[in-house]
This record gives sequence, structure tokens and C-alpha cells, in this order.
Amino acid sequence: GQWKITKGRMANNEYFDENSFTAASWDFPLNSWVKITTIKAPKKNIIAQNTDRTARRFKGKRIDLSKKAFGSLAPFSQGLCEVSVKRIK
Repeated sequence: GQWKITKGRMANNEYFDENSFTAASWDFPLNSWVKITTIKAPKKNIIAQNTDRTARRFKGKRIDLSKKAFGSLAPFSQGLCEVSVKRIK
């Protein structure tokens, strides 16, 4: 995939850190901050910076999260979770 080409650099030209609260999405400008809230109870939310892009086919459908960000919302064994996302700045 892209990892071999980019060598860990994100679209904002910084290196990816799985221990930070970062996200990848085509729906928000690069370096903007978003509030991500789980749909199902117990509702949890985080604030993450949109630092990268997903594949264009996921526009409007998906936001990818760093390991730390996802782990704050759901157990890793879940793999996916339904969320709402709102740009905050």
C-alpha cells in the first residue's frame, strides 16, 4: 500500500504516530480538529486532528483513527465502530 511509498509520512507531511490522537478523512481539511463520538452507549468521545487522507472511495463514509484514538472509543477487538464526527476548529 501507500506506506511503502510515503515511509510513514501523512498528507500534512508529518510522520505518523500511533500514540497520538490523529485521524484520516477526506471530509475535513488537513490539520483541522474534529470531535468523534460513538453512536451506541456508553457514549464516548475524543478530539483528534485530521492529519491524513483515506482512499477517496471512503469520502462521506469513514474516518480512520490512530491506535490511541480508536482505543479510547472502543476495544481493538471490535475493529470498527459507528461514530458521529463534527469539526470543531
